Amino acid sequence: MRRLVIGCVLALLAVPALADSKRKAAPDKFVRAAGDVFAKAAKAHDRGDLHAAAKLYAASLELAPHANTVFNLAAVSAALGELYDAVAHYEMYLALAPDAPDRAQVRALITELSARRGTLWIHTPARETTVLDLTEAYILVDGAIVATPGTLKSAVTGIKVPILHGQHEIDSISSVSYDVEDVELRYGQSAEVKTYESAAHDGNVIVRSPYAVRVHLEDKPFQEYKDRRKVAPGKHWVRVFDRTYECPPIEIEAPKGDSVLYLRVTPAEVAKPPTQTPARCRTMTVVKRVLAF
Repeated sequence: MRRLVIGCVLALLAVPALADSKRKAAPDKFVRAAGDVFAKAAKAHDRGDLHAAAKLYAASLELAPHANTVFNLAAVSAALGELYDAVAHYEMYLALAPDAPDRAQVRALITELSARRGTLWIHTPARETTVLDLTEAYILVDGAIVATPGTLKSAVTGIKVPILHGQHEIDSISSVSYDVEDVELRYGQSAEVKTYESAAHDGNVIVRSPYAVRVHLEDKPFQEYKDRRKVAPGKHWVRVFDRTYECPPIEIEAPKGDSVLYLRVTPAEVAKPPTQTPARCRTMTVVKRVLAF
């Protein structure tokens, strides 16, 4: 990671004032103060005190924004593992220095940092009272099965799942109970997901959907947060509504016995040609999984 030369900081931070061709006016008090703080930040950076350097670079940036300052702040943030801040600061660097000779390299670095994965540690804390045994459960992340009954050695140690940044839905489903968790991760960030449920939840149909839509099974609404429904085996219709209009119905086959149908519905706005009347109906990504117990 490159370091910028400290000796030219004051000159780089100085704001040119109206002056004759022989000399420039002294920088204003904010620019002078920013240069002083930058020098302190660089010394902290040199001795490896990254937390102090980050605070000082941020203070210098607050006094007088400059591309050199924000670049160094991005580098320190990346070294500290604060990838979301690092990406934001590299983006700011490119905005402050649109003609920077290292623009391509910085853009490639932004892409690399943005693609770094974090980890979801899904487990049940020790001594937690729960009827949901993760060792006998299916665990799904965003509708994808990451563990099946019998694959986990311990509910306490659980499972660690590599994951990209963004909003994620975690479902833990056993034959007798059900728990849901939602987490949002930044670039490269990891999170502990504590999964347990003190109540029993029976039923052979589970529907997962964003809170912005309403889901009805045979005209009976599902709860927004967590619901597991017992219905007669066979064909049924699931109806999904956005804030205004109904989306196309979804046909499901409710299973027999202890099996559970897991249905995940992800709506997306439909782009209409400008010649057509605008509509708010949505298309949907539908995931259906039969979980056998």
